[in-house]
Amino acid sequence: METHRISHPVKPQIVISDAFVRIMYIMLNNQKSLITSLFQSYYYYSRSLMLHIGMQASPIG
Repeated sequence: METHRISHPVKPQIVISDAFVRIMYIMLNNQKSLITSLFQSYYYYSRSLMLHIGMQASPIG
């Protein structure tokens, strides 16, 4: 009997968007250098993530 099954799947996009909203709130309430560094790190992270997904999706050759 599986009585302790997890009934609700984890939604990572909601967690990511919530974290991004928090980051935006912090950025708006701090100095502009923090805005620049956080934006750059988010940009490079998303770019490397898209590169990783593209490499996995496209066949080699």
